[in-house]
Amino acid sequence: MKLNYRIFNEKIIYGIALIIIFTLYSLTYFRSVMMPQNGWWHYFAWRISEGDVLYKDIYLYIPPYFALLTSILYKFFTNNFFYYTIFVGYPVKLLCILTMYNAITRITKPLYAALSVLLGACFSSTYFMDVWYDYNPILMLPSLLSAHCIMNFYEKKKLYYIFISGLLTGILLFSKQNIGLAFWFAEILIILLSYYKEKNFAVIKTINLLLFGIVIGVMPGILYLLYYDIGNVFLNCINIAIAAKGGTIGLFSHLFNILSQKKLWVIAIFASIYIFYGKYIWENYCRNRYSKLVLVIFFISFMFFIFYKINIAFFYKAKNIVLLLIICTFLIGLTQNSVLTIIKKYKIFKFIIFGSVCALLLYWSSLNADYHVYIYSKYHILSIRRLLIGVFSYIFTIIWIRELFRYFVFHSKNLPILTFMTIVYTHFLVGIISADQFEELFMIMYVPWGMAYLFNSFFPIKYFKENCLSFFVIIFVCTCITSKIVIPYDWQGWRSYPIQKEDVYCNIKGLNGYKLSSEVNNAFATTIELINKYTSSNDSVYQFANIPLFNVLTERKIPTYGVISWFDVLPDSIAISDAKKLRENNPKMIIWHNMSNEEWYLLEKVFRNGQKSGQREIKRFYDEVVLNKYKKLYSFDNNRDGKIEIFLLK
Repeated sequence: MKLNYRIFNEKIIYGIALIIIFTLYSLTYFRSVMMPQNGWWHYFAWRISEGDVLYKDIYLYIPPYFALLTSILYKFFTNNFFYYTIFVGYPVKLLCILTMYNAITRITKPLYAALSVLLGACFSSTYFMDVWYDYNPILMLPSLLSAHCIMNFYEKKKLYYIFISGLLTGILLFSKQNIGLAFWFAEILIILLSYYKEKNFAVIKTINLLLFGIVIGVMPGILYLLYYDIGNVFLNCINIAIAAKGGTIGLFSHLFNILSQKKLWVIAIFASIYIFYGKYIWENYCRNRYSKLVLVIFFISFMFFIFYKINIAFFYKAKNIVLLLIICTFLIGLTQNSVLTIIKKYKIFKFIIFGSVCALLLYWSSLNADYHVYIYSKYHILSIRRLLIGVFSYIFTIIWIRELFRYFVFHSKNLPILTFMTIVYTHFLVGIISADQFEELFMIMYVPWGMAYLFNSFFPIKYFKENCLSFFVIIFVCTCITSKIVIPYDWQGWRSYPIQKEDVYCNIKGLNGYKLSSEVNNAFATTIELINKYTSSNDSVYQFANIPLFNVLTERKIPTYGVISWFDVLPDSIAISDAKKLRENNPKMIIWHNMSNEEWYLLEKVFRNGQKSGQREIKRFYDEVVLNKYKKLYSFDNNRDGKIEIFLLK
C-alpha cells in the first residue's frame, strides 16, 4: 500500500525529530527537579479542596484560574508531584515548542526552524527555577496560542480565530493580570492599525468578537468571585500585589535596566547588519576576488572568535578528543558536494545524521557529574549563556522593529507573522518588567527568531554557514545538558546537588518517580517523619518563606493569611499582620529557611527599592519567639545560603 506523501513532509519529519531530541534532552534532568520550594499551587489546591476560599481565607497575589486549575487536577493527582510534571507540564512544553516551530517555519526552512526552536527550548530549560508545573511555564501555552490565532486570522481571514484569541486572552487576564492586560491592549492596537493600513475586514465586528471572547474567558472567574462575594477583597489583593515587586517605579526600573545594556546592543546591531545586509555588502562592495576573500576571512575570524569566547576549546582539553575528531570530520564531509548528493538522493542518511545527534546527546549526558562540574566552572558557561540570551533578546527586538518598518513603510506582505511577533514581543516586555534580568525560562519564545534569521542570512559558501550554525546549536545543547546536570534547580532557599548516577528514587509518598541524592532524600523523609510524629492533622505548621513542600505532603495547614511569605509575592502589609498573628497564636511546628543578613539586604534591594520589608516583622518573631519558645528538632543544609530548620513548640 502506498503511504500518503504528507507523512514524509519535511515540516512534519523535522517537527517529530525536534520533539524526540527535546525529550531525550529532558530525560537528563527532569526527574531531579524536586525541592522544598515546590508545591505552591498544590497547597492552594489542597486548601480549596478543604473548603477554603481564595482571597477570603488565603491570600493570592494573582487572579484565580491557575489555582483553580490545580484544584481540579488535585482531585485526580492529589499530592503526587510526578503526575503534574509528566501529564501536564511535559505536554504543555511540547505544545509550546510545536507552536513556535509552526511559526518559525513561515520564515525559514523546517530544518532551520527545528534547530532554532531546539536552541530556544534548551536555553529555556536552563532557567534555575525551571519547574514544569508552575504558572509561568504553563501560561506560555495560551500566550503562544493567542498569538497563533491572531496570525491565522490575518492569513485565512476567519473571524473565529479572533474569538479564540480573545478567549485565550480572557483566560490569561484571570490567570496573570499583567499578561492579560498587555495582550488585550496589543490585540486591539494590531486590529486598528492593520485596518487603517488595509481596510479589508470589518473592524467593528472584529473588535466585538475579540471582546466577546475576552468576556467569555473571564466569566467563570467573575462567577467565582460573585458566588463567594469576594470581589472587593480580590481587587484589594491584586492591587497591593504590585507593591511586593517594588511598586510601579520598581517595575519600570527593571525595564530600563534590562534594555539599556550597551555591550549587548553593540553585538546585536552588528549581528543584525550582517543578517539583513550581508548579501547587499557582498554584491555591491566586494567587486573583486581580493575583497571577497577579505569578507570570507572576516566571517571565519568572527566565527572563530565567537567559538573561542564560548570556550569551544573545552573539547580539545577534554579526554574526548576522539569524539571531537569524529564531529569535525563529519562536518567537513557535509560541505562536500558528493556527500550532499548522497544525502539528497538517499534520505536514509538524514536518519543516520539524526541518530548521530541523539547518540551524541545521550553520550554527553552519561558522562560523570564531576566532569560536567569541571566544564561548567572552568569555561564560565553561566556567563556565556547569560550573554547569549541577552544578545538574542536584543536581536529579536531589532527584528521586530524592522518588520514593523517594512510593513508600514515599504508595504510588505508580512502582516501575519508580524502579528505573531508583536504578541510575543508584548510577552517579552511584560516578562522583563517583572524581573531584574533576562530570564532563560521564556527564551523558547525569543531565541528562535534570531537563530532563524541567522540561518537565512547570506554567506558565499552556503554549506559552511549552515554547518557552523548547526554545530553551534549542537554545542550549546550540550552546554545546556551540562548546566542541568550541574544545577538542576537553584533559587533562594535551595540549590540542587549535581545529578549523579548513584542518586536514588524517592521513597517518600508523593515524590515517587523523582531521583535525588540519598542525603536529600533522607532529609526530606526525616522532616516529613517529624511533622507526622509531633503534629496531628488539626495542628498548624508554619513555613518561611517559600518552602511549602512539606505542608503539601503532610497536609498540614499554614496558619497565616499569606501562605507564601516570599518578598515578590507577599506585600508588607500582609507580612506585618501575619507576624502579629504568629505571635498571638504560636503554631505547633515551624519550618524556617535561615537566610544571611546579606541575603535579606539583597532581596530588599530588588523588591523594596532598598527599603526594609514587612517580612522583617516575621524575622523578629523568629528571633524573639521561635529561638526562645521552640526546640530545634532537626536542620539540613540547603546547599546554597543557609539551613532549613525544623522547630517544635515546647
